[in-house]
Amino acid sequence: LHYLTIKIKIMKKLLLILAFLPLIGISQLSDYYYFSNGNPKTNGLEFSIKKPLGYEQMSGGISTTIVKFSKLNEKITKEIIISIYTLEEAGLEDMRNVSKSELKEFFGSSENEQYYELCGYPGWIAEDGFNNFRSLQSFTIINNNIFVMKASIMQKHIPYELEALFYKMSKTLEFLEE
Repeated sequence: LHYLTIKIKIMKKLLLILAFLPLIGISQLSDYYYFSNGNPKTNGLEFSIKKPLGYEQMSGGISTTIVKFSKLNEKITKEIIISIYTLEEAGLEDMRNVSKSELKEFFGSSENEQYYELCGYPGWIAEDGFNNFRSLQSFTIINNNIFVMKASIMQKHIPYELEALFYKMSKTLEFLEE
């Protein structure tokens, strides 16, 4: 009986450790990344967001990419990219005067996209991909801009860890007053 009691206590501790292990090891964030509106790439937006631990920070290679966080793990590259486009660059100038309720109604009927807000600003979220490439992207309308945050991977499906990191990072996003 004593042996059985000890075994049950050990099993309970193992279950507790296993239950919290994903919370400890997945989607950990580091310090805030701060981007000033003094840079012409930001189109006047100033923001901060927490950086993902274990990811290398790189500057954007194209004029609309502000920052890229990249992680090579087991020969698979995971990336989180932040870009800012003007509505004109994105071909969305008609969305300049669209209300939150209109966007909610529009994306409420969409199969591939859904209404999504970041910091109270309206937008939408969608998953996209082709062949062995997948990305989860949020598009947020701020003034005359589209703020885009994208998590991508060279796989057929976005793993839970990358999706969780995407949402966790988006919750740390702050747009700073101009």
